[in-house]
Amino acid sequence: MTAWDEVRGLIDAGDAGRLADRLTGLTAGERKAVSGELREYIPVISARARALGEEGRAQESLYEEWSVRRRGRRVVQREPWEDWPDLMRLAGAGTISAVTAVAAWVTRRDLLTTRWSPRPAFGDPGPIVQVLAHRPAEWQAELAVRLAAKVRGPRDTGAPL
Repeated sequence: MTAWDEVRGLIDAGDAGRLADRLTGLTAGERKAVSGELREYIPVISARARALGEEGRAQESLYEEWSVRRRGRRVVQREPWEDWPDLMRLAGAGTISAVTAVAAWVTRRDLLTTRWSPRPAFGDPGPIVQVLAHRPAEWQAELAVRLAAKVRGPRDTGAPL
């Protein structure tokens, strides 16, 4: 099993903690191999998540009346495939070597997560911080400057940072 197979499996499983741990343990060669696969995987995982979401919504509508009646209120539970943008952002942050490329990757519009809000949002920053903590301090400082330059105002309909 290649490093990409392992990383892809953790992304598919929705396991941010184990993914962050695996990313910090990759060799330089493994990081390069994984980062080379990420861009091509976005349409694959996006289509899979969309299909699973449609399937889930169809099944959900069948049981919606029952769950509301039975439980008195509805509990929303996130599925592992719903967090794929956060996991792909994490994988890129942990494997892409150039600071400029990491800044561009983690702020990609196609990796935004909409969480029941009219504005897209990023997920939990903890795993990304864990992965980036293994980078040199100068590299981290440059990334911070580049990300700060991308901060948008509250009226901007684009990606928040």
